[in-house]
Amino acid sequence: MDTIQKDKIKRIRRSLSLEKAASLLSGENTWETKAIPEAGLSSVRMADGPHGIRLVTENDVISTRTTTCFPLAVTTGCSWDPELILQMAGAIATEANACGVDVILGPGMNIKRSPLCGRNFEYFSEDPYLTGKMAAAYVQGARKQKIGTMPKHFFANNQEERRMTLDVCIDERAAREIYLKAFKMVLEDSRPMALMTAYNRVNGTFMSENKAYVGDLLREEWHYPGLTVTDWNGVYDRVKGVKAGVNLEMPGSGGVNDKKVIEAVRRGQLKRSEFNKNVDKNIAFILKNQGYRKQRHPGAPFDADKHHRLARHIAGESIVLLKNEAGILPILPGSVASMAVIGKMAFEPRIQGAGSSRITPTRIDSPYEALDRIYGEETELMACQGCPDTAGSEDSELLEEAVRIAGRCDRVLLFVGIPPEQESEGYDRKTMDLPEGQRTLIRAVCGANPHTVLIYANGGAVAMDDGQEAQAILETGLAGQAMGSAVADILSGRVNPSGKLAESIPLRLEDTPAYINFPGVGNQVVYGEGVFVGYRYYDYTRRKVAYPFGFGLSYTTFRYKKLTLTEVMANHFDVDVQVENIGSVSGKEVVELYTGKVDGRVQRPLRELRRFKKVAIDPGKTQTVTFHLSSEDFSYFDPDTHGWTFEEGTHRVWAGPSSRELPLGADVRLVPQEARTIGPYSYLGDVQETEKGREFIAAMLGQFEAMTGETVDMEDPFIRALADSTPVIKLLSMSRGLFTPKMMNKALDFINDPNDPGPFDLSRLLEDEDQEKGFLSQLMAFINKWRQGDAEKNYSADSKVRDLLDDPETRAVLTRYCDEQYLQDDLVKTITRMGLTLRRVQSLAPQDVFPPSMLEQLDSELRQVKKED
Repeated sequence: MDTIQKDKIKRIRRSLSLEKAASLLSGENTWETKAIPEAGLSSVRMADGPHGIRLVTENDVISTRTTTCFPLAVTTGCSWDPELILQMAGAIATEANACGVDVILGPGMNIKRSPLCGRNFEYFSEDPYLTGKMAAAYVQGARKQKIGTMPKHFFANNQEERRMTLDVCIDERAAREIYLKAFKMVLEDSRPMALMTAYNRVNGTFMSENKAYVGDLLREEWHYPGLTVTDWNGVYDRVKGVKAGVNLEMPGSGGVNDKKVIEAVRRGQLKRSEFNKNVDKNIAFILKNQGYRKQRHPGAPFDADKHHRLARHIAGESIVLLKNEAGILPILPGSVASMAVIGKMAFEPRIQGAGSSRITPTRIDSPYEALDRIYGEETELMACQGCPDTAGSEDSELLEEAVRIAGRCDRVLLFVGIPPEQESEGYDRKTMDLPEGQRTLIRAVCGANPHTVLIYANGGAVAMDDGQEAQAILETGLAGQAMGSAVADILSGRVNPSGKLAESIPLRLEDTPAYINFPGVGNQVVYGEGVFVGYRYYDYTRRKVAYPFGFGLSYTTFRYKKLTLTEVMANHFDVDVQVENIGSVSGKEVVELYTGKVDGRVQRPLRELRRFKKVAIDPGKTQTVTFHLSSEDFSYFDPDTHGWTFEEGTHRVWAGPSSRELPLGADVRLVPQEARTIGPYSYLGDVQETEKGREFIAAMLGQFEAMTGETVDMEDPFIRALADSTPVIKLLSMSRGLFTPKMMNKALDFINDPNDPGPFDLSRLLEDEDQEKGFLSQLMAFINKWRQGDAEKNYSADSKVRDLLDDPETRAVLTRYCDEQYLQDDLVKTITRMGLTLRRVQSLAPQDVFPPSMLEQLDSELRQVKKED
């Protein structure tokens, strides 16, 4: 925002009374912000619209005015084509303008954590990168038409069960890597006008008043300049919301919350500066929309036929061919004499979800009518319903008719899916299974005729085990008003399918990563699976799935020929992937690129999607797709440093058609560009991982070895285990004050200073020669005591372990606490070789294995044993 605009906003705000300014923080009604004409501020109108503009009357009844029902995100996510999403959003924005709408409430961006989420149909994927790219394209497409967007729901709104009060307990790494990543991508890549907060709480605080994620993360860390808006009726404490930086409450509360905000300002409970920031955001939002209106023609009509054709094209690019045995598809016109069309959804297709995004379409293409237009003249179409309207029931007469017709025909097209009453905003599904009546129908029809094509319509993943006998399977998702024509285009070969799954299809609900933590207990759900969501979990655990993430077939065959990797600069790589169409027809392939580090120190997914591109390739032709990767594409979020980092060393880059089929791969080596900061609470193992840290340890051990004549092997498994579990600061107490805090800080300064080339020696820790001599004499005394053991006449916990093992009486004391077999183990031999005391061993051992209370008891018993002269 330029200085002139800031000054204008400030002038407008200063011209308003406190009451008028506060009124801008809440809506006028369900869909509009408040207008203040005397200040030159008009109202801004919003409408639901992830896949089409939803208009409602003043009584909140869905309007009879029609708009285009485009394919939903569950379907368009499978296109893996941001350009298509950009075109679709542009068309939706054109219709928004025709309907007097300024801002579209969408796109939906939440991650598909569980297939049971009742609103999954509004979300793109289980993967944040794919979600972020598709959502960014949506925002850009609408902005080209000068219409605003409001991505939602920020964040962790991954179920409908108790969504208004649910507390999502999530660790920082999972939040950053999975649930926040797509939002960050959208804010950086497309700069949406507004952002909608979720209903739920995150780690105890409602998102409508969550300063940690709105004020601190969005505003301070990500520098998001736009408006933040509550989900509708998502306010609990409006004053806390204003403090957190949630700018606009929708819809309004009839002035109730405005009065609370005014009172908080007057009493000093809400700083005037915080209040002003929120008011300024709302003024900027209104001015932005007023500027957009001047650049378009509000109310201009849209071309419904053109938009319907676009919806058909998008659906055709998004539908996924999951199975095609014996090349049963495509069914070319005139190639079969008869074809059965079975299932109610062939005549009354399910084209969209239920809830706030449900719209009144301009028209609906039924699959049967579309098929009849293509095949009717040359092929006999035999139709029947197969199942009754009631979702979970079956009818013997309908079933018998379906079996009879299926047995008589050359091909069977069986339309099945989730009934609308089982999948909606507001509640979650209870099962991945289709209704029992449909499952019975699938088994019976496939048994009567194996030349069956199953066509699924569903807003979330469903179990497909009943359809294994079918020779072909199409997954349509919820493909919008042109679904029927798009399906007919693919079945007939007019369109070569190119969709790829944007979410894994598991075999069973019990296989899903969130199974034991969905929907939670009471008002709380724990995201216990962490970053292992979707394919990240299935691939890591080598769990079988029905169909993997990124999978989808074509009527042609693609061969991945070659992957060439070029390092263009440190930790930056160009990746060229060659793909050849070795089939007989033109087709489109989504080239997917993944990275991973299988041998890393940090537990991470085996591989993660980093890039993708959809390309058209003619028969016999080869297409080279080029990607660019940087260190960011090999990174993870480190909760200890609260930042993104990567492990240096060898990483893997894969390319292929799905997360489970990656025929091409190459290794890359990452070098550290910035040394990892070593602090007092860093472990000695971390120190040993840095070049200068190794130099420090070598110098210290060299001094020790020079005085004792004994060698400490840092590669010894036990020594390395001790180092990996010992923080630097512990050296202060373990050295009994010999290694001082001042010396520790000097050592850390050397390790962390990139401008200090070294070398390191003991003198760096000391001020002068006299101090060095004093330190060396103290060190020698410490070593002598370490070598000679305690001079007391009786044994104790401060005796060396080797002395305790040599004396039969003290050895007997030790065997009362651990097996004799353990005392003969290699680990104990290493301890004795090092000359460690029992107290030292206890301080280094896991506390649940060797607690202080056990040491005290041992010390008491050992003191009863006198040393031999």
